[in-house]
Amino acid sequence: MKKVLSILFISIFLLGCYGPQKMARAFDPWIGKDINTLVERAGPPTKIFDMPNGKQKIYTWIHTAYSSWDGSRDDCVFDWTVDNSGLVKSYRYNGSCTIK
Repeated sequence: MKKVLSILFISIFLLGCYGPQKMARAFDPWIGKDINTLVERAGPPTKIFDMPNGKQKIYTWIHTAYSSWDGSRDDCVFDWTVDNSGLVKSYRYNGSCTIK
């Protein structure tokens, strides 16, 4: 039983460490790219927010998945901060986000 718990703990730890690295490898290359290229690739954003400073916008994509097992809903929200010249400056994500 102790061995099974150890393997389970190590597996969870590795998945937790691997997830953010995989996301960074997928999304870091978009930093400095034109937002129009991202829109062409990902489709239209769910919403666009003008920052109060007037110098940036936040483009948001929300992806929703429903479980066929229990009908639960999982959202993944991606926010991309873009400067006035249209270049991606940063991103963040929240929710049930995965890379396949």
